[in-house]
Amino acid sequence: MRAAAKSITYLLNILYICILLFPTAKSSPNESARISLHGVIGSQTGDYLYGVWASDPFWTPYGKYFEQPQVDLITNAGGNLITLAVNVKAWSDNPIASALNKPFREYLADVVAMIHDAGAKAVISLHSWGLEYDDPYVCEHGINLGKWWSEEKAHVIMEHRQEWINFGKEMVSNVKPWGMLVMDEPPRHGYITQAEYWDFVYECIEVWRDIDPNLVVFTYAGGGPNGMLDMSYFFTNPLPQANIYYLMTFYYESAYYYGSNYDDLYAAGDLANARQTLFNLMDTKLDVLKSQSIINVGVRSTTDANWQHYMSDVYEYNENYTSGCMQWACAKGTDWNLFAPSYTSWSEIGQLWAENSS
Repeated sequence: MRAAAKSITYLLNILYICILLFPTAKSSPNESARISLHGVIGSQTGDYLYGVWASDPFWTPYGKYFEQPQVDLITNAGGNLITLAVNVKAWSDNPIASALNKPFREYLADVVAMIHDAGAKAVISLHSWGLEYDDPYVCEHGINLGKWWSEEKAHVIMEHRQEWINFGKEMVSNVKPWGMLVMDEPPRHGYITQAEYWDFVYECIEVWRDIDPNLVVFTYAGGGPNGMLDMSYFFTNPLPQANIYYLMTFYYESAYYYGSNYDDLYAAGDLANARQTLFNLMDTKLDVLKSQSIINVGVRSTTDANWQHYMSDVYEYNENYTSGCMQWACAKGTDWNLFAPSYTSWSEIGQLWAENSS
């Protein structure tokens, strides 16, 4: 017994010395400082994704300019994620994309390869059928496009699901992106339930991963009265598959849709209150899926008062708490374009994005 007691005492002394020499990470004062009101800083899953949306392939003329020089501009600035928005019409009609003077399908595969060769990740966003803005009935009768769009996308999910899944299968098989966004701006207004949308997303993932088991998948919330504004169904029913990212949009102008006033606070110059209001809203909307979430950030115009503060605040939140952010957008000649009119240099918005990436 006495020998055993000596052995225990010896082992305890060794353990005490080890604790003194090699303190645990939890005892570090720096680590305790990494906890804030908004969660644990640096709790993201995987690499932090800092990227952009490229809508040039989505709007007619499809693929007007986006190719190697734009990929280089983004990746040289530190971007590691480029999401290419695509619609069914562009893929089906397969017109010549003037950026590379090639059929659209070949163009899209080439741009994805360019992105991967540059060391970044390419995501294909399945957006829509591509007919919304050309429909004469919508234009003539002045229908609320957002509501009509929700109805049409709900109809796709419930009545033309297999066609949409096959659209994605062709992308995964032929374009070979790193990731896929199941459906951009999914339906709301109560046309389908959140559970029905969940089933749709689950089925897409299962089918597409039969082709590429390593495919990373992005999804918004969808269904119910609030669609992509309400991720609560996923809080208690997270998708069971691995490598899933949840998207949510917090544009400068999105405050109205959330019943928030952070945009008014930024516009009024009440910057500290605006920042806190925005952060609190993101906490609530992301909740337990925060570390698996990607935030969409964007402004409509540089005439939005204090837009730089808004963008910097969103960047800060994402860098600390989420898995990344994507800036809207590499578009065609709009006020919110990241590119200058030449498409070979940054606009004022793009410059801020590029400066934040370093």
